[in-house]
Amino acid sequence: MRLTDISLRRLKPRSEQYAVLDDLLPNFGVRVGTTGKFSFFVLYRTNGRRKRDTLGQFPIISLAEARQLARQRLAKLILEDKNPHFTPTVDFADAAGDFLQLHCAVRNKPRTAGETERLLNRHWLPVLSRKTLQEISTQDVSHVLDSLLDTPCEAMHALAAIRKFFNWARQRRLLAHSPCEGLQLGIRSQPRTRVLSDGELVQVYQAAERCGYPYGNIVQLLLLTAQRRNEIASLRWDYINQEERVITLPPELVKNNREHKFVYGDTAAAVLENTPRIGDLLFPARGHDDRSFSGWSKSKRGLDGACGVEFTLHDLRRTWATRAADLGVHPWVIEAHLNHVSGVVSGVSAIYNRYSYLKEARAAVELLEGHFSKMMSSYR
Repeated sequence: MRLTDISLRRLKPRSEQYAVLDDLLPNFGVRVGTTGKFSFFVLYRTNGRRKRDTLGQFPIISLAEARQLARQRLAKLILEDKNPHFTPTVDFADAAGDFLQLHCAVRNKPRTAGETERLLNRHWLPVLSRKTLQEISTQDVSHVLDSLLDTPCEAMHALAAIRKFFNWARQRRLLAHSPCEGLQLGIRSQPRTRVLSDGELVQVYQAAERCGYPYGNIVQLLLLTAQRRNEIASLRWDYINQEERVITLPPELVKNNREHKFVYGDTAAAVLENTPRIGDLLFPARGHDDRSFSGWSKSKRGLDGACGVEFTLHDLRRTWATRAADLGVHPWVIEAHLNHVSGVVSGVSAIYNRYSYLKEARAAVELLEGHFSKMMSSYR
């Protein structure tokens, strides 16, 4: 029908939502929801696929305003079709916000999306926020990266984040060419090889006990189970089988997107018993029962001061694996417990060999906890 203010108000909700197209402006219409909400939209094709953009709700925007927005949107699409090199002028800050909301929040795991947002906010927005995408040069990107050469890992992560952003912008035709094309850092991050000594492990564990819940409990479990930081911090009570002492992590929480089961021993069980039940999550963020612990930097500084040992949380995982190998645990058992896809059993073998080695891992965990108990006794 020809949409007018009168005909619009005569539309009534139904048991299912429905759409009405405007006779006056092709590809423009209104969608009527089951609750009576009216949303204006415009239809178009891109890359051979039909898409629909919502323009706004009535009466927040009027019919006349929505029709004008639709005309502008359709005119822009016509220009893009006639000129494949046409790109709109978009500010970096606006595009970065869309990238985080439309790409990272949808396609990435929460931890990856959060890390990308941190890198953009910390390194790129302060420098590029007042520029349009077309104004950003390779030199602008290089200048930021040059300032990070003292921290090679951070520089590499910052480059990965901005390169991913510009590739996304180019795919959405916000940009003809990425300023990161062909850009290389010229540095390599050296893999960490730090393994803590027995005495250092005791110092860290005792300091974590003094720090208490929640961060201290997290560190204790990291030291005892050798799992990844985010996996322990995101634990829920229903992941834990306390009778069999097995924790099952769902695929969406695991780095390799596969369900992961691992066992824990007496010492870890005692830590879990000392963890208060205040909701579904073992370690919720302060003031947010639905989010896992996030105060890593501040808590780590406090722990470092309490134990006097220089280390990263991932060093605890490497130390567990090294100590297990020293005690004679088979490499494939260690890899299974750590959930390493590219370990001893990998490639085609990993596809067909889905044995979890839980029995062998339980023996390894008991061996490691026994060794740890002796360490604690000898260093008291």
